[in-house]
Amino acid sequence: MTLGLGILTREFTCLVSDRRTSANGFQANDEFDKMCLLMTREARVAISFSGLATAGRYNSKIRLLDHIRSCALPDFLLTPPHLFSRLTERLNADFLKDPQIRGISRRLRRFSLLMIGFRRRYEVDRPTFGFISNFQNLETGEDAAEAWDEFRPFFADFPEDLASWGFAIGDTTALDGDQFIELREQAPRLTALAVRARLVRLVQKASKRSRIIGGQVSSITFPNSWATPATCDYHVLAPQRSIYYPAEIVATPPNVRGNNAMTYSTAVDNGPFLAVPLVGRNKLCPCKSGLRYKECHHRANSAFFTWDIDYQDPSYGMAGKLVFNVPELLQSNSKRHQAMTVRLDKRARAKLRSKAAGNEPTKDD
Repeated sequence: MTLGLGILTREFTCLVSDRRTSANGFQANDEFDKMCLLMTREARVAISFSGLATAGRYNSKIRLLDHIRSCALPDFLLTPPHLFSRLTERLNADFLKDPQIRGISRRLRRFSLLMIGFRRRYEVDRPTFGFISNFQNLETGEDAAEAWDEFRPFFADFPEDLASWGFAIGDTTALDGDQFIELREQAPRLTALAVRARLVRLVQKASKRSRIIGGQVSSITFPNSWATPATCDYHVLAPQRSIYYPAEIVATPPNVRGNNAMTYSTAVDNGPFLAVPLVGRNKLCPCKSGLRYKECHHRANSAFFTWDIDYQDPSYGMAGKLVFNVPELLQSNSKRHQAMTVRLDKRARAKLRSKAAGNEPTKDD
């Protein structure tokens, strides 16, 4: 099980999810990707799933990406009766009838998929959301203890009388519901980055109350304007050198050139090259450099990635579509990138030591 939280407004959407998988209530893996970004001919949505992650050789992430890719054909449209409806039918035909799925209890078969974003209709980008589940019902609030015999879809455009809406899937028992409702109501007056930071803190707070929710969190944020790329990020509880990014699926006809769908939050041009937890701008940076967060890892460096990257399924590709977890340039030049990271790390550390001693930084060969 997992915890996925989403906020959808008329200006932007933000979706976050923890990365933990569990078995019999105990942690099994804290770095399992449960999100992706999907772009079709008329829509851009962030997708998250909760529930069954693996069963024997069955991997929900890989199988789901396969289904989305195949269901995009032949029209490359998201809304029913197109990709969304075909995906529901495919889940009913494949997921529930898979021998490895049928071999486990109904309680462990529970699976939900949430997609939120914008679709273009009559030259206007409209907020939209879809939900497919075999144990949760958004309309009635039902949360069944065992999986149903079929997946039930729900797809709708954003109601005209609402300024924002919040979505929660998975194990919501540990979620601070009052804070989530408060954030949902305040979202139209906040920036997308502020909403993202508060959603991440809600998931990490819930992880301290539940063993099946992890504190490592992935996020996807993007505005209603298609000209602006989506931003994905990876949020940690403690400084570390490995980062993980969700997959991106560009499901458009071969003759249609997709725009720059996703950018990756890279950090630091000052401190040691680490992924660090979110803290206040004026707090000391968690990397223990002695600098304030705003002077250290809060400062962005978009020139290239500056961390050791653990690839997830680096060779996993789809015919006619682009699916990746990190930029292709780094995948093809990982050794050179790792050597560059070591050199830059040494320079940054030398610069910090020299600054603390009041001397000029020494040049590192």
